[in-house]
Amino acid sequence: DMALRTWLSLILALMAGPAAAADPTIGELRAAEERIAALEAELQDLSRQLESAGADVARVTNLGASYAQVQARLEAEFAAWERLARGPRQPA
Repeated sequence: DMALRTWLSLILALMAGPAAAADPTIGELRAAEERIAALEAELQDLSRQLESAGADVARVTNLGASYAQVQARLEAEFAAWERLARGPRQPA
C-alpha cells in the first residue's frame, strides 16, 4: 500500500549517502521495494477479481489459491527486504 511504499522510500533515503552509489545493498533494497509494490498490486487485482467472482465456486477457488501464493511471495519478499535493511551482522 501507499503508506508502506512511503515508509520504505524514507528508509532508503535515510540510508543513502555519499557511499550509496558504491553500496550494492541500496540497489538490492530498491529492487526488493519494486517487487513488493508489484506483489501488492497483484494482490489488489486478485481481491477485485474475487469480489466480482460471485458464486462461481471454481473461479473463487482458483483465485483464492493464487491469492495465497502471492501473499506467501510477498511475505518472503518483506523478509528479504528486512534482512537487506539490517545489513551485515556485526561480530559481538
